[in-house]
Amino acid sequence: MFAPTEMSVPLLPPAKPSRKAALTSEASRRRRQDRAAVEAIDCEQYRLAQILHDTICQSLSGIALLTRVALRKLESASPQAAQGAADVAELGRAIASASSEIHGLVRSLRPTGGHSPNPVPALADLREAVSRIIPCDLDVPEPILLPDPFAATQFVQIARQAANDALGHAGVSRISISLRAQDRQVILTIRDDCPSLDRQPAAELRHNLKLMRLRASAIGATLTTSCQQGATVVCTLPRFS
Repeated sequence: MFAPTEMSVPLLPPAKPSRKAALTSEASRRRRQDRAAVEAIDCEQYRLAQILHDTICQSLSGIALLTRVALRKLESASPQAAQGAADVAELGRAIASASSEIHGLVRSLRPTGGHSPNPVPALADLREAVSRIIPCDLDVPEPILLPDPFAATQFVQIARQAANDALGHAGVSRISISLRAQDRQVILTIRDDCPSLDRQPAAELRHNLKLMRLRASAIGATLTTSCQQGATVVCTLPRFS
């Protein structure tokens, strides 16, 4: 009898991933890349905010204190010093205004959202800050949690950037912000009423729009804009669960 011989089995080439799997993998890779870019931007902005706080903000606080001391001395001096006191008081108001603007810049450079997937408290803070300048509405009809704190932070940063861009136009008299869950999506909308925003955006606005789109892409969301009867920015995040 002959011993059975082992038959060699031809090796099959590895199966190619499906088109859907390849697209999913590429989307995940792109999202990780965009997230790394956003985190680097936020880290640099936070560093700049800390420098501004520790230098210019502290210097302005010191100057404001000296101004108040000088004002008290002039007010208690002879009547001839009245004009000097008025000038120092005006200087104090100018310093206070500059200090407020710098503190606002510091706040805008610091990422907001904290460690919670709930963006609503930070959006409420944004509404309050904008309302000090022009009327601002916030509409959140139901509690909404995003997938993680990073996503919540990006929603807030997009809303803040859109609001800041709107405030840069003199024709804006009202800004509205809404956050809604609809058709397995979370939709953030920022709208203003400036009719002049249909013109070609300036270089700074184009840069800001590019950054907002990068933030949206980093969390798997899409960002669209329109300029009909004002400007509207819409960030849409699919719900995967």
